[in-house]
Amino acid sequence: MPKFSTFSIYEDEVRKYIRTLRSHIALDKEELTNWFYGEGVNELRKGQAVDYYAFVKECQSKFLHRPLISIHHSLGQHYAGLTAVQSALVKEFGQNDAARENIIREDFNSLVISSIDKHKEFIKIETEISSEFNDYLDNNGDLSPAASLKKVIEMFELKRDQYPDLYTEFKNKLTLMNEFLDELSKKNTNQFFNPGINSQPGLTHQSITLPNEN
Repeated sequence: MPKFSTFSIYEDEVRKYIRTLRSHIALDKEELTNWFYGEGVNELRKGQAVDYYAFVKECQSKFLHRPLISIHHSLGQHYAGLTAVQSALVKEFGQNDAARENIIREDFNSLVISSIDKHKEFIKIETEISSEFNDYLDNNGDLSPAASLKKVIEMFELKRDQYPDLYTEFKNKLTLMNEFLDELSKKNTNQFFNPGINSQPGLTHQSITLPNEN
């Protein structure tokens, strides 16, 4: 499992969650941190993408183009990604203890999931880029996963200077996408992404993947 340096736009919230949870239950800091920045990032990516592939296929079948994405869809994907992380956390560290599981779950609700709306302005930008990228693919054809990710990074970089108040979100988002790109260069694409799917970290209207179909 690759190790990443940031939890995308939720970096500050996750760091606070790690500190808070350890003050409530006994947990090894290194073990918990390593889980978040390895398996946790992967759970976020998978959770955000879970319904997206079918959505794209349905849109292409009905309307012969990839979808334009709404902010409501993007917010839903953020929620799906974070709840996937929460479920995996409970399974990994809950020890089949109901009280312990509840603390893990409630701290995550109050410190991480509840922060989605705080990042709404950045999520709007993700939504715009996702729709623009889908339009680009409709007009120019499919790209390889690495080429797709490079294109998405470029699109975020072009937007970055227009929103100085969102500097931290852009920094964390771009850092994670570049780390995903580095992982792509190290291994076979299908070892990192789902077989048969081009996925770009960071775009799927959230933090980590913008899937598009081959």
